[in-house]
Amino acid sequence: MTSTALAQPPAPSRTDGRSTAFSTRRSATTSLRYLAAAVIVVITVLPLLFVILGGFKTNADINAHPAGLPRSWVLSNYAKILRSASFWHFVLNSLQIAVIASVLAVALGAMAAFGLSRYAFRGREFIYTLFTIGLLFPLSVATLPVYLLLRQFHLLENALGVAIPEAAVGPDPE
Repeated sequence: MTSTALAQPPAPSRTDGRSTAFSTRRSATTSLRYLAAAVIVVITVLPLLFVILGGFKTNADINAHPAGLPRSWVLSNYAKILRSASFWHFVLNSLQIAVIASVLAVALGAMAAFGLSRYAFRGREFIYTLFTIGLLFPLSVATLPVYLLLRQFHLLENALGVAIPEAAVGPDPE
């Protein structure tokens, strides 16, 4: 055996043309993305945490220390809410409206999308443009006409009266 046969093989070189600067830049970009995600999570979760912790405080404790931990943990607030019949009535109403609106939005949206994507017919581009413009249409402009239609169809004070507009335009971000 020769001395060259016992030598270590050379370290593998990058054959993909990427430099170490590229991988450093990619890891910095990934770090910034994780940082942005963490900031968004904190902004989203922090108010929810204040609400949950506020449920364990007395009114005097909330007024004295709104951002602090409860001085004495009051469990009776949540027990009172969970025993309340009106709370469960409101939860069931919300669940009913969410299910109806989701089923309507998915079913009608899937049928419209299928027809617009698979079939060529006269007026297809116009209908697609109407759907696109509808996404830009603010819900607050349509509030009065929608209310008048719901009143005409006797859907006020009814789950369908909330679910149908919800399915048509989605939840209002305001």
